[in-house]
Amino acid sequence: MDTPSSQDAANEWIGRTVVDRDGEEIGTVDALWLDPSTHDVEFVGVKTGWILGKTHAVPAKAVKPAPPDQPLRLTCPSAVVKAAPSVTPGNELGTLDKETIDAHYGVSVPAARVTDISEVRPGEGTSGQGPEPQDTPDSLAIAPPPLPESEHTAAEHAFPSKHALDNLTNEAHGQ
Repeated sequence: MDTPSSQDAANEWIGRTVVDRDGEEIGTVDALWLDPSTHDVEFVGVKTGWILGKTHAVPAKAVKPAPPDQPLRLTCPSAVVKAAPSVTPGNELGTLDKETIDAHYGVSVPAARVTDISEVRPGEGTSGQGPEPQDTPDSLAIAPPPLPESEHTAAEHAFPSKHALDNLTNEAHGQ
């Protein structure tokens, strides 16, 4: 179904009566949300109830076009619309909101672009092989930086041999 452009929809849809697939009146069109790339209507806000009613978002794909003197007919029952997430007219619908609304109505939206794994990670993909191995050092042990000669000598004077250092460590731990 072709959805009207923003100007056409604003002129033709706002304030119109909305009925479900069986002709039962649901409410009136209270708001429209446009697809930013095409400027076509993406979601229609249907206000249910009277003064304190809620506005429920309906995907434009679920609205059948009708002449201006007839109500807009939806492809779903009124119970589905009234159970749909309520929205605030004038507020932008986020991606998560749109996905939740589409999921509620069972609308599948194709991804805008699918990237093949081979474009992102060459060598991977459907070949079943993992990424190509990278060069890794034989040892990952980190050696301390060498001491400057002056500190090295001072350390040797304080602890002349490894054995003396072990004795001091054992004495400190009561062994």
